Amino acid sequence: MTLEYIPKISIDKVYNLLPIDYREHTKPADIKEFDDTSKKELVKKRFYKLKLGESEIIHLTLGKDLKNVFNKTKSFYEECPEYACKPLFIRLTKY
Repeated sequence: MTLEYIPKISIDKVYNLLPIDYREHTKPADIKEFDDTSKKELVKKRFYKLKLGESEIIHLTLGKDLKNVFNKTKSFYEECPEYACKPLFIRLTKY
């Protein structure tokens, strides 16, 4: 198995990966990349927060081959919702 790293990605590109119903209520400025990944040129995953309104924040993870992680997180959330964040969506695409 070869590790695949992803380069820095513009906030506009990340925003355009969001489902349309999220884009209708947000703007690119509502997305911020976490310091841990924004300071690095190449990483396995990039992490962002999307601010919805005044108090709600969605954690976004951008990376390759995350379908398995999404499915495992979804299963864990269904069994233990008090201990996990609810996975909201996955977008399978090349970026």
